[in-house]
Amino acid sequence: MVVPVRVEELEIQKRLVETGTVRMTTVVHARKVLVDAPLLHDNVAFTRVPMPRVVEGPVPVREEHGTTIIAMVEEVVVVEKRWMLREEIHIRTQRLETHQPPADHTTQRRRTGGACTSR
Repeated sequence: MVVPVRVEELEIQKRLVETGTVRMTTVVHARKVLVDAPLLHDNVAFTRVPMPRVVEGPVPVREEHGTTIIAMVEEVVVVEKRWMLREEIHIRTQRLETHQPPADHTTQRRRTGGACTSR
């Protein structure tokens, strides 16, 4: 027995259908109301205080007696002059004694007896 194969396809679509209407109306009522809301106002004063001293690193922001203190730091290159030993020169003296006969003959004279007078 042979069963034939059939293909079924389904197609889905949307469409707009008007079912009714809605009407809206907006009514604005205006009235003056006195609102007492607190308004805050701060006056700020900046004072630069010279602090020429060496510190180990950045200083954190701190607060003292209601004053916020921000430290302004800068990196400064420091040049130092120092004596640096680079090398030593060692001088050693060695004395050698040698005997070398002269090329010419040397005559030695010796006087014996008698007096010597100088002129």
